[in-house]
Amino acid sequence: MDAPVEIVDYDPRWPQVFAGLSDRITAAVGGLAQRVEHVGSTAVPELAAKPIIDLAVVIATRDDLPAVVASFLAIGYRPRGDLGIPGREAFARPPDSPPHHLYVCAADNENLARVLAFRDFLRAHPSTAQAYATLKRSLAHRFRTDRAAYTSAKTAFIDDVVAKALSESSGRDLVTGVQVGRSPAVDRLIGPHGLTFPQVSAIRQKTATPVSRVRRCPRGRSSPT
Repeated sequence: MDAPVEIVDYDPRWPQVFAGLSDRITAAVGGLAQRVEHVGSTAVPELAAKPIIDLAVVIATRDDLPAVVASFLAIGYRPRGDLGIPGREAFARPPDSPPHHLYVCAADNENLARVLAFRDFLRAHPSTAQAYATLKRSLAHRFRTDRAAYTSAKTAFIDDVVAKALSESSGRDLVTGVQVGRSPAVDRLIGPHGLTFPQVSAIRQKTATPVSRVRRCPRGRSSPT
């Protein structure tokens, strides 16, 4: 039987938990990581969520994955394969760490583009985030011990939001108004019509952890959190 699906109110400590995990992860992989993204519902302020942090480690190419896997093994993570998402590698967390999901994918991964589009749209549209929270609480009550059914029942809402995110902007940053570039993954999702997802750069810069800003630690050891 699955562990019960638990949805809790937003916890203002979640960004700090992400930052601590990100520091340890980035110290382990060094320059192999372009950045670490806080994704999932805990990355959206005031959004109710399962109390589990989701992190996406973005690498330049899947050719770097074997070295990344070796680095994560050294600090207690265990690879679990793609779990049904092509191009993504999932990892089981060390037993002494806060509850979290860790994923690795290349910068041009289409699922990463969708995840970031969904996250950024919810950040920019509180009413949509509230509707998502209401849906999740209802589904958690209905599918309390069936995580697969809970996840599946959210798909239509998520797909609708991603579609809106991809069509809302005309390629300009919603915060600065400056023309922005797109990754190959987003270009493939958008197609030939020049649409893009909302890119809330000011927020993303606060939650993504560039490698250059992380204090280096010996491989296999974590920085203080």
